Amino acid sequence: MERASPSLGWTLRKQFWNRLAVSKFKGNKPAYIPVPVDDGRPIIPVPLSSVTPGVPISNILVADHVPSDEAQPLKKLFYRFQLATYRFYPAMQPGLPRVDDDPMVALQEAYDVAHRNAFPPPERPPEVGGPSGADLAALAVKGPFACYLERAPDGGFQWDLRELSNYEHHDGLYPLGVRVFFGLDPATRTLHAERIESALGAHTPSSPEWGPVTRLALCAASTHLSLVRHFNWIHLAAGAALAIATRNELPADHPLRRVLWPHVFGTQYSNQIVTQGQMVEGGDFPDIFSFTHRGMGALFSETHKAYRISVLDPVARKSREPL
Repeated sequence: MERASPSLGWTLRKQFWNRLAVSKFKGNKPAYIPVPVDDGRPIIPVPLSSVTPGVPISNILVADHVPSDEAQPLKKLFYRFQLATYRFYPAMQPGLPRVDDDPMVALQEAYDVAHRNAFPPPERPPEVGGPSGADLAALAVKGPFACYLERAPDGGFQWDLRELSNYEHHDGLYPLGVRVFFGLDPATRTLHAERIESALGAHTPSSPEWGPVTRLALCAASTHLSLVRHFNWIHLAAGAALAIATRNELPADHPLRRVLWPHVFGTQYSNQIVTQGQMVEGGDFPDIFSFTHRGMGALFSETHKAYRISVLDPVARKSREPL
């Protein structure tokens, strides 16, 4: 497909945001973890909406303040400048040509020389697929997506991500709710994807649409992993609560606090500043992922209730019946 030439306005806009991203990366230094001290002010869990009014979610509790030893006023000031720039000079622009269908060409366009000089480009695993689609069976048993594999009620195994269809998405996009069925080859003890159910219908590997529906399934798993399992469950549910409990309940010289300290220090600062830029209207999450701002808020609110801290219990995980 012939791609139209971008306008001068878009070229300048892209250069601005690319240079900003590269400069932030180069300016970051390894974190300094100070010795814990008791500052005498406990952290009170409060609704997210009271700390970040642009995110109307009340059932997710966050810290009422950032502890003084975590505060980084210069970084916060710079981030406020970035958030203001989102409003009057956003990184998104309508009417541009579509992203190239060849993922390597698209990566070359997005990740320019300045990015590559600062950090190597991401590698694309062969399992995520080419024209014939992603190898979902390989992804289901290794790597980050292995956590989605479960026994299907009617036999075999599945990824069940149908809940993603419940949330409002941007116009022109397919709902992400999918269910992938896997069969097991007894001889080789390997899985194979047998059927995918989605907004495009039910398809098998012999269907002409198998390639697109496998990419839709991969998009669903990637979205859920990024928004729900990572940011919502690790940062907002488990990490924030553990950091608050460590500060509030353990004295500064307590051995357990000293062990936990490198893992929890900076949690409240990073959660607060990242939430302000990613979850607000026009932020990273509504602009990058399929969901509208309202849909994203509903997704976070509902899936937050589903988090179970028992997943962190190594004894319970070890004794769980293997698949």
